Amino acid sequence: MNNIGSSNFVCWSIMEDYSDTFAQNFVTCCKEAVSGTLPEKKLLLVGTELFEILFLSSHGNGHNQEIQAAFQKIIKSTNKAYIILSRTWLIMAKDIIDCLVKQNGELNHLEIFLGRINELSELLTDVYFEESKRPAIHKSNIDLTSQEHRGIVSIFGKYLDLPDNDKDDDEENELKIHTYYRSIPVELNATVRQVDDNSVTFNIHPYEAVALSAMNMAHIKSSLHLGVFRGYATHVDIKDRIATFSNFEKLDHPVERRANIRVEPKGIIKAKIFINENALLGRILDISEMATAIYVRNVDTETLASGTTINFSAKLPSLYDKEPISIKTKGTISIVHKNTGGDADAHRVVIHWEANAGLSSKLAQYISQRQVEIMRELKELSEDT
Repeated sequence: MNNIGSSNFVCWSIMEDYSDTFAQNFVTCCKEAVSGTLPEKKLLLVGTELFEILFLSSHGNGHNQEIQAAFQKIIKSTNKAYIILSRTWLIMAKDIIDCLVKQNGELNHLEIFLGRINELSELLTDVYFEESKRPAIHKSNIDLTSQEHRGIVSIFGKYLDLPDNDKDDDEENELKIHTYYRSIPVELNATVRQVDDNSVTFNIHPYEAVALSAMNMAHIKSSLHLGVFRGYATHVDIKDRIATFSNFEKLDHPVERRANIRVEPKGIIKAKIFINENALLGRILDISEMATAIYVRNVDTETLASGTTINFSAKLPSLYDKEPISIKTKGTISIVHKNTGGDADAHRVVIHWEANAGLSSKLAQYISQRQVEIMRELKELSEDT
């Protein structure tokens, strides 16, 4: 991250005394963005702390994590975090420019400051990206006391009456739970442990428990119901290998079977989408041999129409100390999911590449390696708990 320390920056004198001004501007921008509904004292404290972290803290290995933790705190407090911080930084930029004019500063000092702001903006987007991967569970408005829901729950009780030797690998009595972990399907057998008025507790595989602790939602395939349900986990215990579900919704379609395996890359992998003269920076959500899903934020969605031909570039890190996999190819925007995770400024763009045997081979190797790594992670998490 660019250093704006005293030896490099003409306006360091204003930086040393700017903490309270920054905090006041931060509170003012909060009130403008959210109509004064945030607690002023708390935000004033956050403002001074934030300034210390962004501009006065040491630049050690953990500095970016410290900045991201501060951004996460603000994002969790308000959905206007980007607007608030952008306005605060713009006011600060004006003050810095005024200082440079008074002290006959040079343009490169302004570039140093703006470089820092751009880096901070990228880190803020990184935090938004990580937050977007947390599942936003919106339960349907189901009457748990209705005859229909009680009937669904009661049929699960029939699994308790089955002889033990009929509970395993019997298609007529099959019970499976299907969810995802880092975009990889996790579908394993389950057994019914307990049935209450509105919920069902299942014995599950430890891998399934780890996945459910992150997703909190699954598709439950039940042969005794002759159907598939979407269920919402109200309790997951990895150690005891159990999960309790409620709010069962009957699905008219089978469990999704993906044509190509998709994996979530490790860490944040940035990608560029070139559309005519425009270049958009995104982050890879998941990737397969044939396509990728990209997270973009604060972009004009009119340029992201389905069917648009684009150029795409990214670099996937090798998992086994080999050369990184460079992706430079043409592709087509298949679909754009707007308002990702309820964020009006975030969007999920699905891109399919043109046929390319060389690229497909490299991606197949990467996906295979990443699958192994994810399964190892599932194993370690289930055993550690």
